Amino acid sequence: MRIGLYCRQLISIGGGNLHTLAIAEHLSRSHQVDILTHTPYGAAQTLHRFGLDLSRIHLRLVPLLPDEALAELTAEYDLFINRVHNVLMPNRARRGVLLVLFPMPIQLSLAGELRRRGARWLQQHLLPYRFQAGVYGEEHLAGDPMWLLAGHAGMILAPHPLPYAATFRVRNLANADQQMQVLLDGAHQQALAVPAQGHSAWVRLVVPPGRRWHRLQIVAENDTRARFRLGAPLAGGYPALA
Repeated sequence: MRIGLYCRQLISIGGGNLHTLAIAEHLSRSHQVDILTHTPYGAAQTLHRFGLDLSRIHLRLVPLLPDEALAELTAEYDLFINRVHNVLMPNRARRGVLLVLFPMPIQLSLAGELRRRGARWLQQHLLPYRFQAGVYGEEHLAGDPMWLLAGHAGMILAPHPLPYAATFRVRNLANADQQMQVLLDGAHQQALAVPAQGHSAWVRLVVPPGRRWHRLQIVAENDTRARFRLGAPLAGGYPALA
């Protein structure tokens, strides 16, 4: 039987992750087990420290996706186990398990539903950017937040009646130098040559005024499997718009 176990973040050596990985280790003795996660760097740093035999398990690294797109992945499995607290993702596997670590409401009250919708509205209208395809989950490197990128990644930038500057840093964590192209709304903006092993380069754009969201793309020319760190040492998180 093919089993998928969804663990959104593998970035810490805690009891929740230990519990999840122990289940995966046990199931892998007689079944094919995939662990799906959005944190490649954290998984690489932590999995070997739990003292478990994970040699039979396949780690499936998945960029951040909407719930509906993630649900399509569940259809590939005979059994899908959702270990993420308070995330009721649709399940299209033949069988599904929701692993509940703490009590959580399945149905919200009217006031709770209004608060949830209000929070979503604020996030959509106040956050100056949104990640799209090719961006993995938030992790940390030397205390700084980061997102790893696939070889072709994108985000959208908020509209504004006046032009504004968008500034962020791309760090190459691969072992080979990378040539990268930055596009805004399909138009080429900047070419980057980023040396290997942690070196970085700055991206500085001027976003034109208007009422529509702008599409930003970051494309690696050398190796579509490359991993990059996206970030900027400016207040307010990554990437930073200034």
